Amino acid sequence: MQTVRIDLYKATDSEESYGIKTAGSNVMRAHAGFGQTWEKVWSVDIESLYSPENLDVDWDAVLARVIEAHSMSDPVLSGFRWPQQETA
Repeated sequence: MQTVRIDLYKATDSEESYGIKTAGSNVMRAHAGFGQTWEKVWSVDIESLYSPENLDVDWDAVLARVIEAHSMSDPVLSGFRWPQQETA
């Protein structure tokens, strides 16, 4: 079992703007909205059989799931299946 911590950020300069980073990273993996200034608001541990570095992850889908976990105050997502990006 692999555990990856994902940090959820909310924009301080825009309503309903969110983004995610893997813990310790400076790279925003996905974001929704038009925010420019970010504040960390939540962390969630994602437990999965695979590490996301080995997959072509759909980070927008991960962002949606992390926002959902935040709204339910769920700090751990067990048995997570990393969503795959669709390729043409």
